[in-house]
Amino acid sequence: MEKLRLFLLNLAVASQVACSAGSSPVTDVKFSEGFQNFIQESGYKGGAAGVLFGERLGFTIGYGHAYPGYSIHATTLLPLSSISKSITAVAVLKLAENGKLDLSSKVFGRHGIINSIAPHKDTVDPRLYEMTVDDLLHHAGGWDAQVGLVSDPLFNEVLVKQSSQMPNITKELNSSAPLNPYDIIKFMMSVPLDFNPGTKSVPSNFGYSVLGRIIEEVSSSTYEDYIHHQILTPCGMWHTKLGPRNGMEFNSKPVEDATKDANTNHESITQYYAYNYPYLVDSALGWFSNVYDVMRFVHCLDGSSGYSLLNATMIDKLLTKPRAGPQHVESWQGAGFMVHYSGSVWVEADSFSSDVILVHQNLLHNKDKKSSSSGNEPTAWVYLLDGKSHNVTPLKQLSKAMIDAEENWPIDNFYVDDVVDNIVTSGKVTRITRYMLEEHRANPYLQALHHLKYDVRWLNAYTHDKKTYMTVIAEENPSGTRLSIAKTGLSEEKLIQTKLHLENYGYNMTFLQNYKSYSHQDHYTFLAIFRIGAIKNTTHIRYGLRHYDRPYNTLLNLYEERGYHPLVQSLEYRRNDALISFIFEEDTGERKSEYKSYEDISETNLEKLVQLNAVQQKKLVYLDSTDKHGKPRFSAVFKKMGLSKWLFNIALTEQDLDETITRKQREGLLPTIIVGYTDRQRKLQFTLCMEKM
Repeated sequence: MEKLRLFLLNLAVASQVACSAGSSPVTDVKFSEGFQNFIQESGYKGGAAGVLFGERLGFTIGYGHAYPGYSIHATTLLPLSSISKSITAVAVLKLAENGKLDLSSKVFGRHGIINSIAPHKDTVDPRLYEMTVDDLLHHAGGWDAQVGLVSDPLFNEVLVKQSSQMPNITKELNSSAPLNPYDIIKFMMSVPLDFNPGTKSVPSNFGYSVLGRIIEEVSSSTYEDYIHHQILTPCGMWHTKLGPRNGMEFNSKPVEDATKDANTNHESITQYYAYNYPYLVDSALGWFSNVYDVMRFVHCLDGSSGYSLLNATMIDKLLTKPRAGPQHVESWQGAGFMVHYSGSVWVEADSFSSDVILVHQNLLHNKDKKSSSSGNEPTAWVYLLDGKSHNVTPLKQLSKAMIDAEENWPIDNFYVDDVVDNIVTSGKVTRITRYMLEEHRANPYLQALHHLKYDVRWLNAYTHDKKTYMTVIAEENPSGTRLSIAKTGLSEEKLIQTKLHLENYGYNMTFLQNYKSYSHQDHYTFLAIFRIGAIKNTTHIRYGLRHYDRPYNTLLNLYEERGYHPLVQSLEYRRNDALISFIFEEDTGERKSEYKSYEDISETNLEKLVQLNAVQQKKLVYLDSTDKHGKPRFSAVFKKMGLSKWLFNIALTEQDLDETITRKQREGLLPTIIVGYTDRQRKLQFTLCMEKM
């Protein structure tokens, strides 16, 4: 308690310093200074924190440096440590909710879920065959790293250097490092359990590694893919990934030196594994994320985002005590979380992990009712910390005391900061833009926009430096009604399936692009926007995918004679062949609209065509770019709109683009089209169209 009082005293002093500095409303938050003091005095290299208020992320902060010297911001990816287990637990419960897994099923043995794994030796503890999936969820599988012969088998490569008595799994299996999770399971099946399954809960990284293999067996996919499709994408967790970001390394030293660092510098052994071998510790400790995405995970857990990962029955399962554990206690080990009888849940690090704390104050109360966003009472918070504290600190109690001490939380939603490159408003219309969204992040990012009540108005893919990126324009939709659904990375078959499926719910495909995807091994894929009620029942629509240019022009002329006009005309080159994907709409009005379309336009000619059509009061309504032998080529559709104020710019750098959008906002112009492309000098450029609202 003396340590806690000391931190609170420093928090109060920090408050006086912050307030006397006359800083902005955000920096006036005394929690900000208190968090920085906490990092310094605890011996962490750095850390980040986020505080949730119902639907709103009310505060974020990052401070310090991550190994080997990266500055930590709120957006910085850090090891999730034991929160990885929470993600795994929810994934297992999701399988149970969908009827694909019985939590009472045995794990090992002839009738076990992972019965294909044979033990290393013929000797097997018979209690192993009594272990259930539910036992593993509650850390009650029977392994105790503190007393077990192998300690924590996931860290065996490091731990054998600390003890000559420790079995060397690599040598025992006559294998080579690094091991994979199946190797370790095979070895551990021949090691006696430390207690009867289900009788008590002891944190076990290995137990959650086994759960990862159960997910793979039941879902018939990799653990990583299942988490992406079932948790990350629907929750809008667009930063989260298995392992660190590219180019960020923890340690490339020999194992002996890494072990020494872990012992003498209070760095966790987990850091070494999470950075270097994330696929070995995947379902236990392998995920990296930031405070924005962790709070999105919490949102989806309690349903306050409008989407619930688990139904009420599975939330009950998450909160339930172990099957044979102590019953008359105030708190217990739930599925992936510690649980208090009041309904609060939390996650803390184990002895080998970087320190973290994730707290939700009332998950039990929220399972049937969404969190209220009114008021300024924190619902949940997270600290992601780099390394281990020099001192034994009651992190859960300390974090709550720091949160409770703050009386001046901002009223903004910090989620918005995470998704925008620019945000502009004209009248009642607010639009956000993103210029270089990496393709593999696109689908969860688009879902994050939906949770924020933003409607996607524009989406375009382009390639640069052998990577695929997206530009995005989205408009605030306070009603929260889902006006559109945007998808990327679709094969032709998946595009057609998605179109037919969404038509059952009243969504029509109104936007389409065929593009070369470096995330899909250079294959050509599609993105599309489906809009609710966009097409009247009396309107006829024609779609076409990857038509060669000459047959396409013949088809276009034929349909124009029948009263159709192009809405979309996406151009892509495959070697020397121009392929066009399109959407034609029948013009049923008494006054036929005037359209003009072009494909295979050079950069210079595009600017001339825009000027020519502007004289005829035709506005650019669709634009696409592609690459033809190192030169940019464009496809464009213009529509006669009468007199209106709009502008077009080409060959803009990213900075020029951002500055133009900000400057022209003052004239009431908002962005409608942003297309990226690589020019002849291999430089990234953008075209921009803005219109007065």
